[in-house]
Amino acid sequence: GGSGLGLGGFMRKQTDALCSLIQQHVGLCPGEKGCAIIYVRKKEDAEKLANCLSRVIPGSRLRIGFYHAGIPAKQRTQVNADWKAQQLDVVVATVAFGMGLDRPNVRLVVHWNLPGSLEGYYQESGRAGRDGLPAHSVLFYASQDRRSMEFLVNKAKKEAEAKKAAGAPTKGGAALGLSSMAQTAEEPDSGIVARSFAKVVEYAKQASCRRAALLAHFSEKYASSCRNCDFCNSPETVRSSLSALSLAEAQQAFQRTANRSFRMGASSGEGGEWQEGEEEG
Repeated sequence: GGSGLGLGGFMRKQTDALCSLIQQHVGLCPGEKGCAIIYVRKKEDAEKLANCLSRVIPGSRLRIGFYHAGIPAKQRTQVNADWKAQQLDVVVATVAFGMGLDRPNVRLVVHWNLPGSLEGYYQESGRAGRDGLPAHSVLFYASQDRRSMEFLVNKAKKEAEAKKAAGAPTKGGAALGLSSMAQTAEEPDSGIVARSFAKVVEYAKQASCRRAALLAHFSEKYASSCRNCDFCNSPETVRSSLSALSLAEAQQAFQRTANRSFRMGASSGEGGEWQEGEEEG
């Protein structure tokens, strides 16, 4: 339940979960427990989500700001200053925020969207708990978000291939505004961008210790259970959720294929009948 659209056009279930996380790990009053960083992919979502949170967290006196590369330089400077001076409790931002702005009492780091790479995720989530006290990193997974990102990655890949064929330079992840993407020694390659994001999806959907999986990505070993991640704390719940997710995504893929086949049938003058053998574009 509660999966419809809420304020700002965001999914209500995800927004409710985020509000609950902020109340649990940051509190409702300025400086009550610590602070939080909410990372989003789109600049417009930083503003919309910050405004949404200000309206929907009940009884909140939290100071909530937003940050992205599109706001005026003076405003960016002010947000940075307010954050360092502990005058902001929650910042909703793109990956442009956080570099060199260490604040030890970050209790919560949330990735509202799937990040572009595990390298970026590791760096950004690592901004939580630098004072040595308990902190939490939460990654939201939504099928629609994944498909949107895959569409952008594939589009950038095709454009990069066309530019390469024409002898023009390519921009890879930079073209998507994903500065945290894996980079080559030269320009980021669109193939690397696609593989980097595929690893993020694999990480989000695997049924195993998150810490071990993340360290394995960097060729490090973690022998035992971390006893901190969602899987280690409740493996059967995670397995059940992933099973339900796989079924839902399979049904969604089938429905998109069916809808596409119906549209193609209609456009060919066949009354929108099922066109067996047509594949999803």
